[in-house]
Amino acid sequence: MLYEKRVGSFTRLMKEIRILDSDAGIRMLGTYRGKKCLVFLSKSAGGFTAIVCAVSGTRNPLPGRRLLAVEFAHMSELAKFLRSVTTGHVQAFVY
Repeated sequence: MLYEKRVGSFTRLMKEIRILDSDAGIRMLGTYRGKKCLVFLSKSAGGFTAIVCAVSGTRNPLPGRRLLAVEFAHMSELAKFLRSVTTGHVQAFVY
């Protein structure tokens, strides 16, 4: 059975990141360099890892090629990055 929880606000997103298990992740829609993207977040040994992928398809977006992979040691760095890729509305799923 697949479990996903929808997250619709930046505040709630940051709360979910703080309690994220090492075997869980977060998928969110965003914009990177002016284009729609999918951002995948996971917990890593040194903090958090974000992988940004181009979007393939429009109705049910699928990840395309990887555009960026970056690690964040501090929540403040991660929050700054996430604000840059979420333009106002947060559409994320915790899995």
